[in-house]
Amino acid sequence: MLDPYYSSAHFRVEHDLFSMSRIEKTALVAQWPEGLANIRVCQNDDLGGPNCGTCEKCIRTITTLAALGEPTGGLAAFPGAELRCELIHTMDEYDMLVGHSDLCAWYLELVPLLRLRGLEDIARTLETVLAAAPERTSTGH
Repeated sequence: MLDPYYSSAHFRVEHDLFSMSRIEKTALVAQWPEGLANIRVCQNDDLGGPNCGTCEKCIRTITTLAALGEPTGGLAAFPGAELRCELIHTMDEYDMLVGHSDLCAWYLELVPLLRLRGLEDIARTLETVLAAAPERTSTGH
C-alpha cells in the first residue's frame, strides 16, 4: 500500500522473490557475506546500530541462520550473540510469542532444520516454548 508513496518518476519499487519462503530468502542472504555481515533486523534499534541479539526479531534471525548452518556467535551483525537454550527461553519469559500464531508457525518450521544441524537441545527448547505460547494466549495472560 505504501509503494506508490515511495515510487517516483525516477525510482520505482518492484517486488521480487514472492515465490520464495522466508527461510529461502534468509538462506539467500546467508550465502552473501556482505549481506550477512550487515543484516539489520532489530526491533529495538532505530539508529542503525548493531542488532541487540535479544529481541524476538533478532532471536528469530539468529535461530534461522543456525538452522541453515550459519555460525551466529561471530557474526558482525549480532555482536556477542550466541544461540543457547537460555536465549530461546527469553521468548517465553517475556511473552514474545503470545498472540502471534504466525511466529509460532515460523519457529515450528525451524525445529526439523535445527535437528538436522545437530542442535537437538535448541530444537527441544523451542518446542517447549512454542507449546507454552498458545496456552498463555487462550488464558489471557
